[in-house]
Amino acid sequence: MVEIKIITDTMQEALAEMSKFKEPAETVTEKPIEITTVEVPEVETSEEKVTEETKYSLAEVRGTLAALTKAGKRQQVQDLIRSFGVTKLPEIPEDKYAEVMQKAGEI
Repeated sequence: MVEIKIITDTMQEALAEMSKFKEPAETVTEKPIEITTVEVPEVETSEEKVTEETKYSLAEVRGTLAALTKAGKRQQVQDLIRSFGVTKLPEIPEDKYAEVMQKAGEI
């Protein structure tokens, strides 16, 4: 939700800046563009590395697990929480939330 607000704020700022310009400073003439295809080697990304960089709050994790529970996956959600050696979501360490979200996405 925060990301959407940041994007919205950024877009509003950009539009405000653009509205300052009434006419282009100079005329641009079109020139042909040469397109070159370059082969780029595949880069392997670790799923674990990506999730480590993402920070989740308890509320976000709780919301995701609540949605899964409402979708009839109560037992899988309970199993997921227990897989972290606890019986209640708030007992899971905050640094494990990304891993919880990753596993929740697999349910």
